Amino acid sequence: MPEERRTDGYAARIIDLWNKRLARGAEPLLVPTIAAAIRAGWAWLSYQCPACTMIGEADVRKFDRHPHASN
Repeated sequence: MPEERRTDGYAARIIDLWNKRLARGAEPLLVPTIAAAIRAGWAWLSYQCPACTMIGEADVRKFDRHPHASN
């Protein structure tokens, strides 16, 4: 369990860094994985289509991902 909590904390720091860089308009230097977002407790993805400007949200826990895809 301590290893799992440590991994969850690390995932949370990655997501926090990503969100802070986006909020201040900085170039993102990394892209968090879906697994990191889930472990960090950020399971909802907000999105906007650049073509039609549709805005929506999706629960990334329900994405159908190939088992061998990068997490």
